[in-house]
Amino acid sequence: MRAPPPSAYARPRQILFGLSGYFAPGEIVGILGPSGAGKSTFLSVLCGRLKKGVGGLIDINGEPAPARMKKIVGYVMQQEYFFGNLTVEETLMYTARLRLGKKTSFAEKKARVEEVINSMKLNKCRGTRVGSAFCRGLSGGELKRLNIANELLLHPSLFLLDEPTSGLDASISAALLDMLKQLTRANRCTTVCTIHQPNSNVFMRFDRVIFLKDGHIVYQGKPSDVCAYFSSLNFHCPEGWNIADYALHVISASDDENFRRRSLTSTTAAGGDPITGSTHGEQRHSTKKCRILCRCPVAIKCAGMVR
Repeated sequence: MRAPPPSAYARPRQILFGLSGYFAPGEIVGILGPSGAGKSTFLSVLCGRLKKGVGGLIDINGEPAPARMKKIVGYVMQQEYFFGNLTVEETLMYTARLRLGKKTSFAEKKARVEEVINSMKLNKCRGTRVGSAFCRGLSGGELKRLNIANELLLHPSLFLLDEPTSGLDASISAALLDMLKQLTRANRCTTVCTIHQPNSNVFMRFDRVIFLKDGHIVYQGKPSDVCAYFSSLNFHCPEGWNIADYALHVISASDDENFRRRSLTSTTAAGGDPITGSTHGEQRHSTKKCRILCRCPVAIKCAGMVR
């Protein structure tokens, strides 16, 4: 992908470089990386919002993505945009009447709003105003859940969220991820969300994770295999560190800093090879697996096209 030049004399800047992978039904995938890695741009490409200057293929159930991706994709932006004087129930009903179409009766829209309120645990605040800078309303966690509920009204098959845990504490973030995971399993949809510096409790809740740096995929696989993968590259997570924080620390560092870090740890890897730091065949398999995934054609497997 190439960003358009800001002026006629500036050269276009490429943001994403050959990202390949897959997203399966019923799984929740986290996309991590330092600021400017291309996480939000990646989501914009997946949902079809960004089309100019984009190359490559997106397949859904083995077929090219339909022209109208909006029918099967729910996209939750990082910033919430609501009318502050409306209540939670009024906001969802307003969205339902606008987006569910004329073929859906008012009773069906009302029932769908009730279903979403219950699934996102918004019953206690259904009569509370959203609020604004001048009027107190929902808490940060309630506002995030309302933002997600607003897109769940459409029964999306592919659910994309841009940093849904931003501004939330650890316990609320973990509860929100549990809620998303439960909805993903129940609806057999595919959930992909960007996340910034998760704690270990939140990080391990993902089925798979993707690390990005400067528009390139650095790692793609299970969160439980991240430590073994970086160890196979001679980056050993110090004891007591959150593996997600350590991986982002390594990714964000310059090549010179990482070279010095590898030189220091190459002779101190406990029980490992002094050159590679690898102690198990499983670690070598993790590296090989990542390379294969990065070469495979782009494919998004979601249940929306077949149900």
